[in-house]
Amino acid sequence: MPYRSGKDGPAVKRYLTVLFWIAALACMAILAVVLVKPIFN
Repeated sequence: MPYRSGKDGPAVKRYLTVLFWIAALACMAILAVVLVKPIFN
């Protein structure tokens, strides 16, 4: 990030990082369900 908007910079970055990890974990969970479901059916 080249510019910083006062004290909002770190908070926004932390929020986006958390959002990214939630999305990544959700994708992994969906992939795990899709891959594992046919095995148990």
